[in-house]
Amino acid sequence: MMAYYFRKKVKCSKCSANMRGVSERGKRKYYCSTYHNYRTCMRWVVEEAWLLELIYDHYKIEQLKAMESSEDIVSEEMLNKLSESVEVIWVNPELNEVTIHYNNGTKTIVGSNRLSIWSKE
Repeated sequence: MMAYYFRKKVKCSKCSANMRGVSERGKRKYYCSTYHNYRTCMRWVVEEAWLLELIYDHYKIEQLKAMESSEDIVSEEMLNKLSESVEVIWVNPELNEVTIHYNNGTKTIVGSNRLSIWSKE
């Protein structure tokens, strides 16, 4: 089985633990390893496909800002490129919020309404 793209990059902002990659109902997901091991944190599930979509959208915005042509996600090479552009992903189960920090100093914040906000740090 293929490794999870964001292994050791998805973090729980409540307890700072790594989010654990799991396969549930045929979908790749992440949830707090502290919850999994000790049940002392919250189990808030984040789907890997959704994270890839958010990161790809951010990537397209960056390309448009740089006036480059955008690529479609079609290859394993592109998925790996997206994964490598991410420094860390913080998941806040209390606020139902995900914050993706990129290696170039930008970030994407997504709240419970699934609307994303792109910003410079």
